[in-house]
Amino acid sequence: MSDDTTIEKFLGDYVSGGEWFSSLSSHNGWFPPAGVELKFILGDDDKSAKVIVTVQGDLSDAVKEAIERATYVPKDGKLTAQVGHGSVGILETLRMEGEQQSKTMHHMLQFSDGEVGYWICPSKPKS
Repeated sequence: MSDDTTIEKFLGDYVSGGEWFSSLSSHNGWFPPAGVELKFILGDDDKSAKVIVTVQGDLSDAVKEAIERATYVPKDGKLTAQVGHGSVGILETLRMEGEQQSKTMHHMLQFSDGEVGYWICPSKPKS
C-alpha cells in the first residue's frame, strides 16, 4: 500500500466511543471520553495527516493541544506520530479497520515510561 493510499484511508471524521485500556491509571487523561470528535485532515505537505479536535467534551486542553500538534506519517499501512505534553512522551500508532462509512480507527499508545494504552474511535455517522 502506498503512503498516499495509507493517508487517504484515515482522512475523515471520527467520534470516540469511550472504549480504552491503559496499563497505568495515571495515563487515563490521555484517552478521550465518549463523544470527543476528531477530524483527520491532510497535512500541509500532502505526505502526512493532522488532527483537529472538533468536539472537546471532557478532554483536557493540554491533551487536545498535544493531539493537534502531532504529525501522523504513514508506515507499513499505519499512521504513526510522536505525541506528548510536558514530561509525557507517546508513540501513537493508528490502524484502520473497515471501509468507507464503517471505519474504526485503533489507537495504540506506547508511553515514554514503558506503559501502554489502546483506544477505539469509529467513524462519525453521517447526519
